Amino acid sequence: MPRIARVVVPQYPHHITQRGTNRSEIFIDTDDHLYFLTLLGEWIKKLKWRWSSAQEHIHGRTDNTITLHKWLRDEEREEYAKIILEATLQEKIRKATSTGRPFGGTKFLDKLEVMLHRNLQPKQGGRPRKKK
Repeated sequence: MPRIARVVVPQYPHHITQRGTNRSEIFIDTDDHLYFLTLLGEWIKKLKWRWSSAQEHIHGRTDNTITLHKWLRDEEREEYAKIILEATLQEKIRKATSTGRPFGGTKFLDKLEVMLHRNLQPKQGGRPRKKK
């Protein structure tokens, strides 16, 4: 099934995953990774993005290359890590990421559909049946 057009909702967090083809490594070495973060940091400042990383939110590790937007309070970080690390939830997040659909419950998707004036709920796959 093809992906839907990317959904970006103003004022809502946007999950971005970067992977190599067939999940291969995307950085040659640590210096390559740091160079990427430096470039990312420059664009974040130019575009005034509020950006943060999973390393920061789950593990509390700070990346000194980029100033992170702290959208989680310290007391929320542990709860967030529990949710993200839950296996069934991880699979749902992967599915949402791979299909391009927003991740959330039916009420949340209904709200986004009204805001964006477009269908976001998954439809039944396959060719429509012929009417008799």
